[in-house]
Amino acid sequence: MSTDKHVYPHHKVMMITCKGTTGMFSKMKTDLERLIPHTKKESKFTTALPVSALMEVIRLRTCDHALYWEMRQRTELILWATSYPEGPTVKFQVANLSTSDRMRYQGNFHRFTRPILSFSHEFDQLEKYELRIIKELMKRIFATPHLHHKSVPFVDHVIAFRVREDGISIDFRVYSIQQNTNIKQGADQYSLVETGPSFVLIPFQILSSVMCGDILWRNKNYVGPGERAKQQRAREFRQQQQKIREKEIYSQRDKTLPVDPIDLALSREGFEAVYGKISTVDIFGGNEGKYLMPPKRILPSAGETNENEDEEEPEDEDYEEDEGEFESEDSSQSSEK
Repeated sequence: MSTDKHVYPHHKVMMITCKGTTGMFSKMKTDLERLIPHTKKESKFTTALPVSALMEVIRLRTCDHALYWEMRQRTELILWATSYPEGPTVKFQVANLSTSDRMRYQGNFHRFTRPILSFSHEFDQLEKYELRIIKELMKRIFATPHLHHKSVPFVDHVIAFRVREDGISIDFRVYSIQQNTNIKQGADQYSLVETGPSFVLIPFQILSSVMCGDILWRNKNYVGPGERAKQQRAREFRQQQQKIREKEIYSQRDKTLPVDPIDLALSREGFEAVYGKISTVDIFGGNEGKYLMPPKRILPSAGETNENEDEEEPEDEDYEEDEGEFESEDSSQSSEK
């Protein structure tokens, strides 16, 4: 009786980061280690050595795949995904990163369970060979080997790779498979609930060998951190030069105030320009060539005002005499009583 069994290849993935990574990126690396049971941890790689020196580290750890997380200028995270010993190597820029603890996803799954890998239809297009290379590399890294000693023998989550609208960026999402308790007629028995981590992979270069080699493909729309900083400095310089030119133009302006059209219309010249010159006779002064103006109020002179005041004084005396008579009558009436 034959006792031969089919031998499945056991892939080993080395997960390594460079020195200087922040806490959020370290947490994301821990989330990915929970997804890949056949991973091997390694201490942080120094940036003093070239990246090609990782080939020797991969060989010593007897791994056939590697994920290297590189931090550039503490703002940009670069992912190197490679296959040992022949390559190729794909370089990604990691954007829109969110860990499982940061977003507080509702989904959950067991540790080291087998995943279902889901790829969108763009990965199968013949004209996009770079996406087909990425698909094959992701399958070897994230697919749990058959009968692996660390894997749990059931499936409870899905790892999805979706190409975005730009045709090159890839959405990485993880969903847990949950059974619906309240099943209505025609409803699905299982549903997908998103869990972490989630990020966007922007491939910008494919190399022919392990961490080095000829460039097989390059993303023409990718702009590195150094080039972005250079463009930002050039943009700020142009804005500064524009402000200087505006100040020079403002200093050379004509400082005389413009003529207000309303004041011009209400002036004599503006009135004559519209209605023409009107020759009339001033009924108060008898001068020709002037406009009819309302008569001024004639105020009395100082001497006339004093005479009027003196004439009005007797009226006040009569009024005082009348008041005295009324007072005497009131006093007589009170005495009689």
